[in-house]
Amino acid sequence: MSGITTTAYYIDNFNYNFVGASDDIITHYCDLTGSLQPKLSFDVAYARYNSTNSETLNVSISTDCGNSFQQVYSKSGSD
Repeated sequence: MSGITTTAYYIDNFNYNFVGASDDIITHYCDLTGSLQPKLSFDVAYARYNSTNSETLNVSISTDCGNSFQQVYSKSGSD
């Protein structure tokens, strides 16, 4: 059932007291062999904490089981 979400990742950065910290979400292996034009889609909700602090969201993919990664999406601050 395409488009129906059954799980979500959530990080409460508003109540997060670790300036400069980084969190990683690593998904399970997905075999896309034979897929025609596979696509990654996701929703982003963001509210800036204040004029001094902001977050960055980077999305990277690996085609060699995590030995290297290619960044495919990046947004930060007011982007």
